[in-house]
Amino acid sequence: MDANSINVGDNDYLNVATLVDVEQSDQEVVFSSVFSTDGAQNRVEKKLAQYLGREACLITQSGYASNTGTMQAICDRNTVLYVDRYLHSSFRDGIALKKAKVRAFKHNDMAQLEELLKKFGPGIIMVEGLYSVDGDCPPINKLVELKKKYGCTLLVDESHSLGIYGHEGMGFSSTADEYHEVDIFTASLAKTFGSRAGIVAGSQRLIDFIRENSFHNVFSSSVMNYDIIRIEKILSKIKTMDPQRAYLMEISKYFRDNIPSKYFKYTTDDVSPIISLWFNNEQDLIKMNKWMLKRNIFASCFCAPATITPCLRFTMNANLGLDKVNFILNSIHKYTKMMEETSAKNSITSSTQPQPHFLSSKL
Repeated sequence: MDANSINVGDNDYLNVATLVDVEQSDQEVVFSSVFSTDGAQNRVEKKLAQYLGREACLITQSGYASNTGTMQAICDRNTVLYVDRYLHSSFRDGIALKKAKVRAFKHNDMAQLEELLKKFGPGIIMVEGLYSVDGDCPPINKLVELKKKYGCTLLVDESHSLGIYGHEGMGFSSTADEYHEVDIFTASLAKTFGSRAGIVAGSQRLIDFIRENSFHNVFSSSVMNYDIIRIEKILSKIKTMDPQRAYLMEISKYFRDNIPSKYFKYTTDDVSPIISLWFNNEQDLIKMNKWMLKRNIFASCFCAPATITPCLRFTMNANLGLDKVNFILNSIHKYTKMMEETSAKNSITSSTQPQPHFLSSKL
Protein backbone atom coordinates (compact mmCIF):
# COMPACT_ATOMS: atom_id res chain seq x y z
CA MET A 1 0.00 0.00 0.00
CA ASP A 2 1.15 3.54 -0.74
CA ALA A 3 0.31 6.90 0.82
CA ASN A 4 -2.88 7.17 -1.25
CA SER A 5 -4.21 3.80 -0.16
CA ILE A 6 -7.15 3.45 2.23
CA ASN A 7 -6.57 0.66 4.73
CA VAL A 8 -9.79 -0.81 6.09
CA GLY A 9 -8.40 -4.30 6.41
CA ASP A 10 -6.46 -4.42 9.68
CA ASN A 11 -7.49 -4.23 13.34
CA ASP A 12 -5.52 -1.21 14.53
CA TYR A 13 -8.80 0.50 15.46
CA LEU A 14 -7.27 3.46 17.31
CA ASN A 15 -4.25 3.74 15.01
CA VAL A 16 -1.78 3.32 17.88
CA ALA A 17 0.73 1.12 16.04
CA THR A 18 2.32 4.06 14.24
CA LEU A 19 2.13 6.73 16.95
CA VAL A 20 5.43 8.60 17.10
CA ASP A 21 5.98 8.29 20.86
CA VAL A 22 5.30 4.54 20.70
CA GLU A 23 7.87 4.15 17.92
CA GLN A 24 10.38 6.14 19.97
CA SER A 25 9.74 3.80 22.89
CA ASP A 26 10.50 0.85 20.61
CA GLN A 27 13.84 2.40 19.66
CA GLU A 28 14.77 3.02 23.29
CA VAL A 29 14.52 -0.65 24.25
CA VAL A 30 15.40 -2.44 21.02
CA PHE A 31 19.01 -2.87 22.14
CA SER A 32 18.12 -3.82 25.71
CA SER A 33 18.06 -7.43 26.88
CA VAL A 34 16.19 -9.61 24.41
CA PHE A 35 14.10 -11.32 27.06
CA SER A 36 12.40 -9.72 30.03
CA THR A 37 14.82 -10.25 32.91
CA ASP A 38 14.42 -6.97 34.80
CA GLY A 39 10.93 -7.52 36.20
CA ALA A 40 9.26 -5.62 33.35
CA GLN A 41 6.78 -8.39 32.58
CA ASN A 42 5.68 -8.67 36.19
CA ARG A 43 5.27 -4.89 36.39
CA VAL A 44 3.22 -4.65 33.20
CA GLU A 45 1.07 -7.65 34.16
CA LYS A 46 0.14 -5.84 37.37
CA LYS A 47 -0.72 -2.69 35.40
CA LEU A 48 -2.91 -4.68 33.01
CA ALA A 49 -4.69 -6.43 35.89
CA GLN A 50 -5.40 -3.08 37.53
CA TYR A 51 -6.59 -1.65 34.21
CA LEU A 52 -9.00 -4.56 33.72
CA GLY A 53 -10.21 -4.57 37.33
CA ARG A 54 -8.86 -8.08 37.92
CA GLU A 55 -6.65 -9.57 40.62
CA ALA A 56 -4.02 -10.86 38.22
CA CYS A 57 -2.99 -11.05 34.58
CA LEU A 58 -0.66 -13.26 32.54
CA ILE A 59 1.05 -12.01 29.38
CA THR A 60 1.40 -14.78 26.81
CA GLN A 61 3.11 -15.04 23.43
CA SER A 62 -0.11 -14.40 21.47
CA GLY A 63 -3.88 -14.40 21.60
CA TYR A 64 -3.76 -17.94 20.25
CA ALA A 65 -1.54 -18.98 23.16
CA SER A 66 -3.89 -17.29 25.63
CA ASN A 67 -6.99 -19.04 24.34
CA THR A 68 -5.54 -22.45 23.57
CA GLY A 69 -3.39 -22.53 26.70
CA THR A 70 -6.25 -21.49 28.97
CA MET A 71 -8.51 -24.26 27.68
CA GLN A 72 -5.73 -26.84 27.90
CA ALA A 73 -4.95 -25.80 31.48
CA ILE A 74 -8.41 -25.55 33.04
CA CYS A 75 -10.38 -28.26 31.19
CA ASP A 76 -10.60 -32.02 31.40
CA ARG A 77 -12.90 -34.57 29.77
CA ASN A 78 -15.61 -33.82 32.36
CA THR A 79 -15.67 -30.06 31.75
CA VAL A 80 -18.84 -28.80 30.07
CA LEU A 81 -18.28 -25.87 27.71
CA TYR A 82 -21.16 -23.74 26.45
CA VAL A 83 -19.73 -22.27 23.28
CA ASP A 84 -21.18 -19.66 20.96
CA ARG A 85 -20.98 -21.12 17.45
CA TYR A 86 -19.08 -18.08 16.22
CA LEU A 87 -16.38 -18.33 18.89
CA HIS A 88 -12.87 -17.90 17.51
CA SER A 89 -11.13 -21.06 16.33
CA SER A 90 -8.10 -20.41 18.57
CA PHE A 91 -9.98 -22.12 21.41
CA ARG A 92 -10.36 -25.29 19.37
CA ASP A 93 -6.99 -26.95 19.95
CA GLY A 94 -7.05 -26.55 23.72
CA ILE A 95 -10.58 -27.94 23.90
CA ALA A 96 -9.72 -30.89 21.65
CA LEU A 97 -6.57 -31.71 23.62
CA LYS A 98 -8.56 -32.27 26.80
CA LYS A 99 -11.62 -33.75 25.05
CA ALA A 100 -13.95 -31.44 26.96
CA LYS A 101 -17.71 -31.66 26.42
CA VAL A 102 -18.74 -28.91 24.00
CA ARG A 103 -22.37 -27.77 23.97
CA ALA A 104 -22.58 -25.24 21.14
CA PHE A 105 -25.45 -22.75 20.97
CA LYS A 106 -26.62 -20.59 18.08
CA HIS A 107 -24.89 -17.26 17.84
CA ASN A 108 -26.08 -14.93 20.62
CA ASP A 109 -29.13 -17.16 21.19
CA MET A 110 -29.72 -16.88 24.93
CA ALA A 111 -32.88 -19.01 24.82
CA GLN A 112 -31.00 -21.97 23.38
CA LEU A 113 -28.13 -21.41 25.80
CA GLU A 114 -30.52 -21.58 28.74
CA GLU A 115 -32.07 -24.79 27.43
CA LEU A 116 -28.60 -26.34 27.31
CA LEU A 117 -27.81 -25.08 30.81
CA LYS A 118 -30.99 -26.66 32.14
CA LYS A 119 -30.08 -29.97 30.52
CA PHE A 120 -26.34 -30.24 31.21
CA GLY A 121 -25.75 -28.15 34.34
CA PRO A 122 -22.83 -25.93 35.41
CA GLY A 123 -19.93 -25.31 33.04
CA ILE A 124 -17.96 -22.57 31.30
CA ILE A 125 -19.87 -20.14 29.06
CA MET A 126 -17.60 -18.88 26.27
CA VAL A 127 -18.26 -15.82 24.08
CA GLU A 128 -16.43 -12.94 22.41
CA GLY A 129 -16.74 -9.28 23.32
CA LEU A 130 -16.81 -8.33 19.63
CA TYR A 131 -17.10 -10.97 16.93
CA SER A 132 -14.34 -10.50 14.41
CA VAL A 133 -16.31 -11.10 11.21
CA ASP A 134 -19.94 -10.28 12.02
CA GLY A 135 -19.02 -7.23 14.07
CA ASP A 136 -21.67 -7.78 16.72
CA CYS A 137 -21.44 -8.01 20.51
CA PRO A 138 -22.96 -10.50 22.98
CA PRO A 139 -25.89 -9.71 25.32
CA ILE A 140 -23.49 -9.37 28.21
CA ASN A 141 -26.02 -8.63 30.98
CA LYS A 142 -28.10 -11.68 30.02
CA LEU A 143 -24.95 -13.82 30.01
CA VAL A 144 -24.11 -12.66 33.53
CA GLU A 145 -27.68 -13.43 34.61
CA LEU A 146 -27.50 -16.98 33.22
CA LYS A 147 -24.01 -17.50 34.60
CA LYS A 148 -25.21 -16.69 38.11
CA LYS A 149 -28.49 -18.58 37.78
CA TYR A 150 -26.86 -21.86 36.73
CA GLY A 151 -23.60 -21.64 38.67
CA CYS A 152 -21.31 -21.27 35.67
CA THR A 153 -17.99 -19.62 34.87
CA LEU A 154 -18.10 -16.86 32.24
CA LEU A 155 -15.21 -16.41 29.79
CA VAL A 156 -15.09 -13.47 27.37
CA ASP A 157 -12.52 -13.18 24.58
CA GLU A 158 -11.97 -9.42 24.21
CA SER A 159 -9.43 -9.57 21.38
CA HIS A 160 -11.34 -7.16 19.13
CA SER A 161 -13.17 -5.17 21.81
CA LEU A 162 -10.28 -4.38 24.16
CA GLY A 163 -9.32 -0.73 23.80
CA ILE A 164 -12.48 0.44 22.02
CA TYR A 165 -15.37 -0.30 24.44
CA GLY A 166 -15.95 0.65 28.04
CA HIS A 167 -14.27 3.09 30.41
CA GLU A 168 -10.74 3.81 29.14
CA GLY A 169 -11.25 0.99 26.62
CA MET A 170 -11.48 -1.79 29.22
CA GLY A 171 -13.43 -4.02 26.81
CA PHE A 172 -17.05 -4.77 26.04
CA SER A 173 -17.59 -6.93 29.11
CA SER A 174 -16.80 -3.89 31.27
CA THR A 175 -20.12 -2.43 30.10
CA ALA A 176 -21.96 -5.14 32.05
CA ASP A 177 -23.88 -4.01 35.12
CA GLU A 178 -21.93 -6.61 37.12
CA TYR A 179 -18.57 -6.61 35.37
CA HIS A 180 -16.94 -8.46 38.27
CA GLU A 181 -19.04 -11.52 37.34
CA VAL A 182 -16.93 -12.03 34.19
CA ASP A 183 -14.52 -14.67 35.50
CA ILE A 184 -11.99 -15.13 32.69
CA PHE A 185 -10.84 -12.40 30.34
CA THR A 186 -8.64 -13.28 27.34
CA ALA A 187 -7.37 -11.11 24.49
CA SER A 188 -4.89 -10.79 21.70
CA LEU A 189 -2.81 -7.63 21.94
CA ALA A 190 -2.23 -7.68 18.17
CA LYS A 191 -5.42 -5.70 17.50
CA THR A 192 -6.04 -2.33 19.16
CA PHE A 193 -2.80 -2.63 21.15
CA GLY A 194 -0.73 -3.13 17.99
CA SER A 195 1.63 -5.50 19.80
CA ARG A 196 2.83 -9.11 19.73
CA ALA A 197 1.35 -10.81 22.77
CA GLY A 198 -1.83 -12.04 24.41
CA ILE A 199 -3.27 -11.89 27.91
CA VAL A 200 -5.39 -13.89 30.33
CA ALA A 201 -6.85 -12.07 33.34
CA GLY A 202 -8.92 -13.20 36.31
CA SER A 203 -8.52 -14.17 39.94
CA GLN A 204 -5.04 -14.61 41.40
CA ARG A 205 -5.72 -18.30 41.94
CA LEU A 206 -6.79 -18.79 38.31
CA ILE A 207 -3.82 -16.96 36.82
CA ASP A 208 -1.34 -18.76 39.08
CA PHE A 209 -2.83 -22.07 37.95
CA ILE A 210 -2.69 -21.18 34.24
CA ARG A 211 0.86 -19.85 34.61
CA GLU A 212 2.01 -23.21 35.98
CA ASN A 213 -0.13 -25.52 33.82
CA SER A 214 -0.51 -23.95 30.38
CA PHE A 215 1.79 -25.74 27.93
CA HIS A 216 2.15 -22.52 25.94
CA ASN A 217 3.48 -20.77 29.02
CA VAL A 218 5.61 -23.58 30.46
CA PHE A 219 7.25 -24.78 27.25
CA SER A 220 7.74 -21.49 25.39
CA SER A 221 10.20 -18.67 25.84
CA SER A 222 8.97 -15.47 27.44
CA VAL A 223 7.72 -12.44 25.55
CA MET A 224 10.61 -10.24 24.46
CA ASN A 225 11.50 -7.24 26.58
CA TYR A 226 10.85 -4.62 23.92
CA ASP A 227 7.37 -6.07 23.35
CA ILE A 228 6.65 -5.77 27.08
CA ILE A 229 7.76 -2.13 27.13
CA ARG A 230 5.72 -1.44 24.00
CA ILE A 231 2.59 -2.87 25.67
CA GLU A 232 3.21 -0.67 28.70
CA LYS A 233 3.56 2.42 26.53
CA ILE A 234 0.44 1.66 24.49
CA LEU A 235 -1.60 0.89 27.62
CA SER A 236 -0.90 4.35 29.00
CA LYS A 237 -1.83 5.87 25.63
CA ILE A 238 -5.05 3.90 25.14
CA LYS A 239 -6.41 5.01 28.51
CA THR A 240 -6.42 8.62 27.27
CA MET A 241 -8.10 8.00 23.91
CA ASP A 242 -11.79 8.54 24.71
CA PRO A 243 -12.12 11.15 21.91
CA GLN A 244 -10.72 8.67 19.37
CA ARG A 245 -13.06 5.94 20.65
CA ALA A 246 -16.05 8.25 20.26
CA TYR A 247 -15.00 9.24 16.75
CA LEU A 248 -14.42 5.60 15.80
CA MET A 249 -17.98 4.70 16.75
CA GLU A 250 -19.32 7.79 15.00
CA ILE A 251 -17.73 7.00 11.64
CA SER A 252 -18.56 3.29 12.03
CA LYS A 253 -22.25 4.09 12.42
CA TYR A 254 -22.09 6.57 9.53
CA PHE A 255 -20.47 3.97 7.27
CA ARG A 256 -22.93 1.23 8.21
CA ASP A 257 -25.98 3.49 7.84
CA ASN A 258 -24.98 4.61 4.34
CA ILE A 259 -24.28 1.22 2.78
CA PRO A 260 -26.84 0.60 -0.03
CA SER A 261 -29.03 -1.84 1.88
CA LYS A 262 -30.97 -2.82 -1.24
CA TYR A 263 -28.06 -4.99 -2.32
CA PHE A 264 -25.90 -5.57 0.74
CA LYS A 265 -26.73 -7.13 4.07
CA TYR A 266 -24.68 -6.51 7.17
CA THR A 267 -25.41 -8.90 9.99
CA THR A 268 -25.84 -6.66 13.01
CA ASP A 269 -27.37 -3.41 14.17
CA ASP A 270 -24.68 -3.06 16.84
CA VAL A 271 -22.43 -0.06 16.35
CA SER A 272 -18.95 -1.47 15.89
CA PRO A 273 -15.93 -0.78 13.67
CA ILE A 274 -16.42 -4.14 11.90
CA ILE A 275 -18.86 -4.10 8.98
CA SER A 276 -19.03 -7.13 6.68
CA LEU A 277 -20.87 -7.50 3.37
CA TRP A 278 -21.99 -11.04 2.48
CA PHE A 279 -22.00 -12.82 -0.89
CA ASN A 280 -23.56 -15.93 -2.38
CA ASN A 281 -20.26 -17.20 -3.75
CA GLU A 282 -16.54 -16.51 -3.77
CA GLN A 283 -16.56 -15.31 -7.38
CA ASP A 284 -18.80 -12.37 -6.47
CA LEU A 285 -16.61 -11.60 -3.47
CA ILE A 286 -13.47 -11.59 -5.62
CA LYS A 287 -15.15 -9.40 -8.23
CA MET A 288 -16.06 -6.71 -5.72
CA ASN A 289 -12.69 -6.89 -3.98
CA LYS A 290 -10.92 -6.30 -7.31
CA TRP A 291 -13.16 -3.28 -7.84
CA MET A 292 -12.07 -1.92 -4.46
CA LEU A 293 -8.39 -2.65 -5.02
CA LYS A 294 -8.44 -0.68 -8.28
CA ARG A 295 -9.49 2.27 -6.15
CA ASN A 296 -6.74 1.64 -3.59
CA ILE A 297 -9.25 0.43 -0.98
CA PHE A 298 -7.86 -2.49 1.00
CA ALA A 299 -10.52 -4.52 2.85
CA SER A 300 -10.37 -8.15 4.05
CA CYS A 301 -11.79 -11.13 2.16
CA PHE A 302 -13.21 -14.05 4.14
CA CYS A 303 -14.27 -17.41 2.75
CA ALA A 304 -13.94 -21.11 3.60
CA PRO A 305 -12.50 -22.38 5.85
CA ALA A 306 -12.74 -19.18 7.92
CA THR A 307 -16.40 -18.64 6.99
CA ILE A 308 -18.69 -20.78 4.87
CA THR A 309 -20.46 -17.72 3.46
CA PRO A 310 -17.98 -15.37 1.70
CA CYS A 311 -17.77 -11.78 2.89
CA LEU A 312 -15.80 -8.58 2.46
CA ARG A 313 -14.95 -7.06 5.84
CA PHE A 314 -14.38 -3.35 6.34
CA THR A 315 -12.77 -2.30 9.63
CA MET A 316 -12.95 1.36 10.52
CA ASN A 317 -10.17 3.11 12.41
CA ALA A 318 -9.84 6.44 14.18
CA ASN A 319 -7.44 7.75 11.54
CA LEU A 320 -10.02 7.62 8.75
CA GLY A 321 -11.26 11.04 7.73
CA LEU A 322 -14.82 11.52 6.58
CA ASP A 323 -13.55 12.15 3.05
CA LYS A 324 -12.04 8.65 2.91
CA VAL A 325 -15.14 7.04 4.39
CA ASN A 326 -17.27 8.78 1.76
CA PHE A 327 -14.87 7.65 -0.96
CA ILE A 328 -15.36 4.03 0.13
CA LEU A 329 -19.13 4.46 0.24
CA ASN A 330 -19.15 6.09 -3.20
CA SER A 331 -17.12 3.18 -4.54
CA ILE A 332 -19.68 0.73 -3.14
CA HIS A 333 -22.53 2.74 -4.68
CA LYS A 334 -20.77 2.82 -8.06
CA TYR A 335 -20.30 -0.92 -7.85
CA THR A 336 -24.01 -1.45 -7.23
CA LYS A 337 -24.81 0.78 -10.21
CA MET A 338 -22.52 -1.34 -12.36
CA MET A 339 -24.33 -4.43 -11.09
CA GLU A 340 -27.66 -2.98 -12.14
CA GLU A 341 -26.35 -2.16 -15.57
CA THR A 342 -25.06 -5.69 -16.04
CA SER A 343 -28.18 -7.31 -14.55
CA ALA A 344 -26.12 -8.83 -11.77
CA LYS A 345 -27.86 -7.30 -8.80
CA ASN A 346 -29.10 -10.68 -7.55
CA SER A 347 -25.57 -12.04 -7.11
CA ILE A 348 -25.25 -10.71 -3.59
CA THR A 349 -27.21 -12.28 -0.77
CA SER A 350 -29.64 -10.28 1.29
CA SER A 351 -30.32 -12.80 4.00
CA THR A 352 -27.74 -15.58 4.22
CA GLN A 353 -26.00 -15.74 7.59
CA PRO A 354 -22.45 -17.11 7.80
CA GLN A 355 -21.75 -20.39 9.55
CA PRO A 356 -18.33 -20.66 11.19
CA HIS A 357 -16.04 -23.47 10.18
CA PHE A 358 -14.83 -24.08 13.73
CA LEU A 359 -17.88 -25.36 15.57
CA SER A 360 -19.64 -27.76 13.26
CA SER A 361 -22.84 -29.52 14.20
CA LYS A 362 -20.97 -32.56 15.45
CA LEU A 363 -19.62 -30.46 18.34
